[in-house]
Formats: sequence, structure tokens, C-alpha cells
Amino acid sequence: MNAMVRRPVRRGLVGLAVVLLGVAVAVPLLLYRAAVDDARRTAVRLLGCPTAQVEAQSWGDTEHWRVEGCGVRGTMLCEPSDPGCAIVEE
Repeated sequence: MNAMVRRPVRRGLVGLAVVLLGVAVAVPLLLYRAAVDDARRTAVRLLGCPTAQVEAQSWGDTEHWRVEGCGVRGTMLCEPSDPGCAIVEE
């Protein structure tokens, strides 16, 4: 009887571990994707361009994004202390 009770409990724990691992992987990816989408919208607005490519360069106190659109290449700097971002062209 003990062996029959342990199998469903063990399967339940393995299932729970798989779900928690999936959530642990999915949440950072979703947050990163949201940050990239937000940076892309900001770059489009600052460049006055219908589309822009963005790539994260560094995170921390100041976010650095590599941006390119409408013939402009540069680095977009976003600081939390300032209300906006600025693009420094190459």
C-alpha cells in the first residue's frame, strides 16, 4: 500500500518541479522581451522613423541600447533619474 501512495506523490512533486522550472525560465524571457519592445518604441519615437532595430548593450543604473533606423546608428542611453532617453549618434 505504501508504494502505491508514494508513486502519485512523487509524480506530483516532479510535475510541480517541472512547472516551477518552466515559470523560472519564462518570466525573465518575458521581462526581457517587454524591455526590448519598450526600447524599440522609444527609439522609433526619438528617431522619427517607422521602424528601428535595438539591441541591449548593458544594464544597470544606465541602460545602453544599440539602435539603428532610417540611416542613423548610435547608442540610446536611458537613465532612471531622467524622464526620457537620448540617442548618441556614431
